[in-house]
Amino acid sequence: MAIWGGTFVIGRIIAQSMSPFAAGFGRFAIASIFLWFLISYKKQWFGQNLNNFKD
Repeated sequence: MAIWGGTFVIGRIIAQSMSPFAAGFGRFAIASIFLWFLISYKKQWFGQNLNNFKD
């Protein structure tokens, strides 16, 4: 619950200090970096080796 409530407070602070485009870009960048580390750390979750993935 603390994270859920904390996002509202942080969102209010960010909305006052930067533009919506910059805030959205920052959220996307942070999420992308987190997911990249997660995928590179746990490749076996997906049942295949992502280095050998072909179309």
